[in-house]
Amino acid sequence: MRFIPLPLLLIAAPLAEIVAFGLVVQWIGFWSAFALLMLTSAIGFLIVRHQGFGLISKVSELARNGRPPGTGIGSDLLTLVAGLLLMAPGFLTDIAGLLLLLPFVRSRISGKAVMKTRVYSGSAYTERYEFRERTAGSPTSGVVDLDAADYHRDEEDERRLPKE
Repeated sequence: MRFIPLPLLLIAAPLAEIVAFGLVVQWIGFWSAFALLMLTSAIGFLIVRHQGFGLISKVSELARNGRPPGTGIGSDLLTLVAGLLLMAPGFLTDIAGLLLLLPFVRSRISGKAVMKTRVYSGSAYTERYEFRERTAGSPTSGVVDLDAADYHRDEEDERRLPKE
């Protein structure tokens, strides 16, 4: 997948917004289009105001409880981005903001945001972990607590692990 260069995006996005505004003006008239832009900007402002304060309190509560601040705030952060997109003047950004307000769109996007970490032990053995936001059906923890008597290693396991 190729990325669009930033200067081209900075020129193309406002031009696309102007064309979209012109099409909406032809469809519903100038004053109706202008009023619709003002309405979506006001809604975006209210969303940003509400989500911003809510996000700050949620992150501070997570930090007070000793949990990483990034845990479980993906949907809230995307709702804040949706409010910012609604505040921006233009119908294309409004459409993107309205799409981000839909819960199934936010869950799809936050499901794609996976943080990958590699842990190296010795010189060759690598383990890979993926952290995702918990959903209603997911277990509360991925930790299995075993006593020393419950855990044993087979000789076959010993052959698969690299020698240190």
